[in-house]
Amino acid sequence: MENKLCGILSGSQLLLVEKGVGLFSTVLRYEDGTEKQLPATTPAKELISAAEIDYRPYRREIKRLRDEHLLFAARLDIPAADFEDFVAETLLLPSMLQKADPVSFFVLGELLDQALQREDNGSVLFLLDAAQELLHVLEEPIRTQVCLRNILEMAFDGMERASQRERFERLGRIYPDVGKLCDPASLPDAESGQRVFQANSIFGLRMLELALYFQQDKQRIARCDYCWGWFIPKTKKATRYCDRVTDGFPCKQRGARFKRNLVEDRTGRSRSATSCGTGCMPAFFAGRTPHRVSVIN
Repeated sequence: MENKLCGILSGSQLLLVEKGVGLFSTVLRYEDGTEKQLPATTPAKELISAAEIDYRPYRREIKRLRDEHLLFAARLDIPAADFEDFVAETLLLPSMLQKADPVSFFVLGELLDQALQREDNGSVLFLLDAAQELLHVLEEPIRTQVCLRNILEMAFDGMERASQRERFERLGRIYPDVGKLCDPASLPDAESGQRVFQANSIFGLRMLELALYFQQDKQRIARCDYCWGWFIPKTKKATRYCDRVTDGFPCKQRGARFKRNLVEDRTGRSRSATSCGTGCMPAFFAGRTPHRVSVIN
């Protein structure tokens, strides 16, 4: 997994700075010394936010470039002007993530700059290979999110009442290499509240956040039985539903209704919950086919 994920090799730094017990701020430090500090939050909240970023418009633009740009048209010679136009379009895409995902916006700027410094090796396919490398870089945030979603599903789905140790051990059994990367025991010894960590990639940052998450037990990540979204329960009691609002109603209300309909259906006192339309159906299933994402090897 790790060898297919891009890392920052320049003078820029991707830092995670502790701002208080349990609170961390991501710091984007540029090569010229300027930096941007993101709002402090907990590792659990940041992991959920990262898993929920909507990359669909960004992914469509990458697909459009790959499928429609003239650079990839079948022909013997590739004009340098077509490659220059492709590069110009490529460099505009990270701006789509600037607000929703400032970390990826920062990292992509560094990685694209590195990719464009690649020297011509004299191959007739050099321009095509260079273009494919740029597309590979652009897809880095998407690959990382696929990995993160799969990790969350394997480690946290159905483990709402488990301990942090039990969640971590489950993850380690399923994905041993990932378990090594996010092992809280591997974190350097430092006084809590004043720690500073450095990550060399988006994926590395998420693994660091996972390690910090497993190191604490004040917050736990659970999955809503209604919308299937991830959330942080407010108490230590078993919590089946989140506070999200779907079609004007909170998951707690819709989830309880859906569960009641299922129970009544089993006892023959009511028609099937799935026969009364999407209003009584979990939001995840409405018009969608559930599937598991595949982890990147």
